[in-house]
Amino acid sequence: MDAAAKAGDEHRQSERQVVTVRWVAKLTAANGQELCLIRNISAGGVMANVYSSHELGEKISLEIRSGQQLDGEIMWMRDGCIGVHFFSDVDIAEMLKTASSDRKGLRVRPPRIEVYGSANIKVGSRTYCVDLCDLSQGGVKVTLPEPIEPGNEVVVSITGLEDRKSLIRWQRNGRAGLSFVRPISFELLVEWLSAQLNADSIVSES
Repeated sequence: MDAAAKAGDEHRQSERQVVTVRWVAKLTAANGQELCLIRNISAGGVMANVYSSHELGEKISLEIRSGQQLDGEIMWMRDGCIGVHFFSDVDIAEMLKTASSDRKGLRVRPPRIEVYGSANIKVGSRTYCVDLCDLSQGGVKVTLPEPIEPGNEVVVSITGLEDRKSLIRWQRNGRAGLSFVRPISFELLVEWLSAQLNADSIVSES
């Protein structure tokens, strides 16, 4: 077998290879952002569980780790699952490596969803009202009315979720990133995000 034929055969094999995974991803479509659960992936696409309505032929983007965007089209839908065909093939080996760790060997940060609303942060005996910017299973980004020293342990109160002990990881330009001591479960966060989406729909229709 010559080199060209061998390369073509390896490419076809990579297209057929389907890897079973359980990756939480951010799905961005025309109707906004949501979390989805990728069940398997190949060089050409994924199968994922979704928790809101979609349409055949809909163009979407998936983000499994920060800065890694996969664009594609929904080719089929069945029982809460969708099949997505990527516009460009992906390197499965590289995906498996980067989905579990970043370049420094640290655990990858869960995908963040843009959210709107307010929350309370309790620092010692003081309570601050803050605006939410984004939320993930592992933490939240908020605005701050005044600086809070990074490293401080605080309690974050978000309506609809249990209060969570958190650490101030960073702050700049009036915003701060907090990491939860105990992450939010995927199921609970999906339920909370769905409730916010339904509430927004009711408000827009009224």
